[in-house]
Amino acid sequence: MSGQGPFGDDGTVAPGVVGHDVTVERATSLARLTGVRLLGEVKNVCGSLNEVSAVVRLFGTIRSAPEFEDHVEVMNGCSELMLEVFGEKVGAHARMVVGVSSLPFGMPIEISAIFRLREHD
Repeated sequence: MSGQGPFGDDGTVAPGVVGHDVTVERATSLARLTGVRLLGEVKNVCGSLNEVSAVVRLFGTIRSAPEFEDHVEVMNGCSELMLEVFGEKVGAHARMVVGVSSLPFGMPIEISAIFRLREHD
């Protein structure tokens, strides 16, 4: 699934740089919100989250200050959501997270995902 950001229901996103004007706690919350958006897209396309047989991989990009090093902690916001929603068997996944100097719309985080869907006859 293409990258998603932490957009609110009104379509706005609070811009910022993690480690500068966005705290780790806020960024972790935004990662969770981004995970909710990813799951919403899956549900829109598939009709139900029950169609997911595996969360294969998450890839997070965090707009961060040069000295920032807590990328993994921020990404936990999304990873933990997947485990809460799907359980260990389906929700356990590979992941990668990197820091970048810019993201679209000034977003502090963007996450893409690969989900495996159930096969139907």
